[in-house]
Amino acid sequence: MAISAPGDKATQVLDEMGSETTPRSHEVTATKVLDIIASYSVHSERGSEAWDATDIVLPTVTKHVAAGVPVRMLLPGFPFKDNSQTVVLGPLPDLGEELALSHLQGLCNNISAIYEHGAEILICSDGLVYNDLMGVSDEAAWEYGEALRSMATRLETCNIKFIRLWDLLELPSRYLHQESQEKAKEHYLEHATSIRQELFHRYGDAQFNASIAVTTDKNWATTHAAYVGVLTQKAAESPESVATQMIQRGKAYGTALHANFPDYIRLSIHDSTGKDKISLALVPNPRERGSVGLMPWRSVVAVDSDGSYRTVYPDQIRDTHELIYKDGQPYFFREKSELFDWNDSGLQVTFEHLYPGGIIIRPAHRPTSMRLIPMQKARHLSNNFSPIILRGFQETLDGEVWVKKGHELGEILT
Repeated sequence: MAISAPGDKATQVLDEMGSETTPRSHEVTATKVLDIIASYSVHSERGSEAWDATDIVLPTVTKHVAAGVPVRMLLPGFPFKDNSQTVVLGPLPDLGEELALSHLQGLCNNISAIYEHGAEILICSDGLVYNDLMGVSDEAAWEYGEALRSMATRLETCNIKFIRLWDLLELPSRYLHQESQEKAKEHYLEHATSIRQELFHRYGDAQFNASIAVTTDKNWATTHAAYVGVLTQKAAESPESVATQMIQRGKAYGTALHANFPDYIRLSIHDSTGKDKISLALVPNPRERGSVGLMPWRSVVAVDSDGSYRTVYPDQIRDTHELIYKDGQPYFFREKSELFDWNDSGLQVTFEHLYPGGIIIRPAHRPTSMRLIPMQKARHLSNNFSPIILRGFQETLDGEVWVKKGHELGEILT
């Protein structure tokens, strides 16, 4: 994993160019890039007057473009799954994280379409910053991070990189992963508390009072409210107090991020004024435009009959949606519908939901002829879940079968 740290060649190039006049062409490209980033933000969904970070963000993007390096963005998050069954389905990443990673990769892909050097998003896990306050073990935070990296590899989200807190602190232990995953995990678990303390020792601000900040600063207030909300949902003791402690730690963490990555565009999964960081929804909900929504690690995904995704708490949809498993793991909830029941056609199939939309339908267990596919159900699914992709079925090269199934869809026009 190649992560650009402070003082590396790319950063030196940016520093050297900081005082130079930027060519007009660079700014034009940078403006197009910023327009794409803005389109992913919740600020842009609130109207043109709700957000204007051009003066702050555009110079950073322009530096990247002028230096001929990827547009670099930093997103703290993806710490661990909440440990309450009233909030999540289990300790490992599920469809929520799949959608989130795919959404972030989509941002990078769109930038790459208009800027030859593309973009990168660096996800810095804040698991060790807060897990003890949330009652989550160090091991659970580690396993979540490992599973998330495996998921990113499977999804081929090649523009997304990951670091942990020990990378941020430039501790020698960060290289253990290159030697052995077992050694890295062992060291992580043995020194988790020390790593956490090192963050506060280096970057803690004795003058910062979280209790005052949440009443005087809008950014801290909205983040504090989000923390209180999830702590209340999981019936934690003293949610207000714990949330305030999280703000105190978050201040040190934010200082560390800025010190290490001053030339990165700061993304955020928390709501904000949009002046020093760009807030975005990891799983955008078309019904709640302009809202960051619930985090995938503090919620479950509901797939609705209109083809949309949303993050919710399990109790909100248990009666209307059914729990769907993937490889034995509870993965998401899907709205109950006979369109997903193909048993009456003699078929057992799996439905793989795609980002940003679509379904891959495969036979569940054995080779199956496409003759059995209920074409009317497939057609109705395509109304809201298009594209519908049928894979793994037999007799797909038989012209007679194709014509027959085509007639089942409706009148064939020639």
